Amino acid sequence: MSDRIRVLIVDDEPPVVEGLRAVIERELPDFYVVGSASNGREAIESASALQPDVILLDVQMPGIDGIEALRTMRSQGVRAAAILVTAYERFDVARRGYGLGVRDYLVKPVGPKTVRDALEVVRVEIEAERERRAETMQEAETRTQMLRIVEGALLHLVLAGSADSPIVNDILRYLKLDSNSVLPVLLVLDQEEPRLPELVDRLRYTVHGPVGLVEPGIVLALAFDVKDDLSNYGERLRQVAAGGKQTAVDVRIGTSGPLRRALTGIRALTDSAAIVPDASLYQLRASIVRAVQTGDTDVAAQTLDDYLSAAAEYAATVPALEALLVTLSDAVGNHRGAVSDVAVQAILESPRISDPAASTESIRHRISEWIATSAESVSLSQTVRAAAEMMRSEFSSDLSIEIIAERLGVSSSHLSRLFSAELGQPPSAFLSEVRIQHAIQLLTSGEYSIKEVSARCGYRDPNYFSRAFRSATGQSPSEFAQSRRTTSAT
Repeated sequence: MSDRIRVLIVDDEPPVVEGLRAVIERELPDFYVVGSASNGREAIESASALQPDVILLDVQMPGIDGIEALRTMRSQGVRAAAILVTAYERFDVARRGYGLGVRDYLVKPVGPKTVRDALEVVRVEIEAERERRAETMQEAETRTQMLRIVEGALLHLVLAGSADSPIVNDILRYLKLDSNSVLPVLLVLDQEEPRLPELVDRLRYTVHGPVGLVEPGIVLALAFDVKDDLSNYGERLRQVAAGGKQTAVDVRIGTSGPLRRALTGIRALTDSAAIVPDASLYQLRASIVRAVQTGDTDVAAQTLDDYLSAAAEYAATVPALEALLVTLSDAVGNHRGAVSDVAVQAILESPRISDPAASTESIRHRISEWIATSAESVSLSQTVRAAAEMMRSEFSSDLSIEIIAERLGVSSSHLSRLFSAELGQPPSAFLSEVRIQHAIQLLTSGEYSIKEVSARCGYRDPNYFSRAFRSATGQSPSEFAQSRRTTSAT
C-alpha cells in the first residue's frame, strides 16, 4: 500500500467524485484514493493532513475556487502533482494556474480513458521523482557511513602513533578539520550503560570530530577547534552523554594542541594500556599495503594474521581494521587521497566491517578476499616488481640500492625514481620496512637475542638496528621484546 500513489479528489459534485473514485479503483491498481473534499477550504485542510501524491482538483467551486486553493496549498508546502478538472477553456485556466505545478487540464465531462491517460503520465513522473529521492537518501546514507569509517580510521591512526602519516593529512582534508587545534576528551561511564552507541553518535555532532568506544564504558573523542570555555564545554559534554538521565559521567579533558601531540594528551587522561595500541600496528599495516602494491598476496595474508593478532590485544579492534581498510584501499587506488573513488567503493563493499559482533575469522576472510582482488589489478613495471621481490627474499644480506640496480641492469638513480613513482617511497624505505617487519616477527617469537635479530635482518650494527627499529615502531627492540613477554604472560 505504501508504494501506491495517493490521490485526493476535490469536486463539489458527489457523482463526479464517485465516478473518478470508481475509475481509479477499478482500472488503476497503482493508485488509490486517500480522501475527497467538496470545496476549496476542505481541499486545503485535506491536502495538508493527507499529503497526497496527486490532486484531481475541480476549478469551479463555491467559496475558494480550485486555483486559489492550490495556491494556498503550495504556500503550505504541499508538493502533490495537480490535475485540474474544468468546464472552462483550458487557456484561461492555464493562465491562472501558471507557476503552480499543474501537470494537466481535463475538460468536463471527463471520460474514464482521459482519467487513465492523465494519471499514467503523472505516474511515470512520480515514480521517477521517488527514485531520485531514494538515490539522494542513499547517497546521504553512504556519505554518513563513509564519514564514520574515515573518522574511526583517523582516531585509530592517532592512537597507533601515526598522526604524521600522509594518509592522515588526506583524511583531515576530507573531513575539513584543522590539525593545529585538537582537544582530547575521555568520557568514563557505567560499563552497564546500554545506550553507548547512541551516545557516541550524539557526541560526534557535539565535538565535530572523531568519537569512538575504545573500551567498555570508555568513549574517546578528538574535538577540533573548540572555542568554548573548558569548564562549560565539559559540562555540555556531560549533559550530552547523560542524555537527560541521572547517569554518572566522568569527563576528562586534555590540553589543546596539534594533532601530532594528541597521543601524549590521551595517555595523560588514562592509565589503560588497552586504549593505546602497540605502535607495531602501524608498521604491520604499512607492510600489508606494500605487499598488496607489489602483488605479493602470500606476504599480505601472513602479515594480516599478525595485524589481527596485534589488534586483538586492545579493545578497539574494529577501528584498527577500518584504518587498515582505508589505508589499503587508498594505497591500491592511487597512493594518495583517502576519499578516492576506489577507496570509497572498497570500504562500502565491506559494510559489516563495522559490526562489533563480526568474528575475527569472518573479518579476515573479507579482507583477504579484497586483498586478492586488489592485487590482480596492481600494475607495476617489471623492474620495480623484481626489485621488491629481491628485497623480500634477500633482506638478510648486505643489500643496497646499487647492488639491486646493477643486478637488474639499470642505474641506481633510475631505479630509485621508478620505485618512488610506482610505490610512493624510495627503495631504501621499502627495504627498511621489510627488515623491521621480520625483526618484529623474530622478537615476538622470543627465540633470539637482539644481536641475533639484528644480524638475521641484515643490520651489521646492532646500534643502528635499534635506532631504525625505534623510528619505525616507537619502541626500542628491548622494550618491544619486553612488551611481548608481558603480553604473553598475561
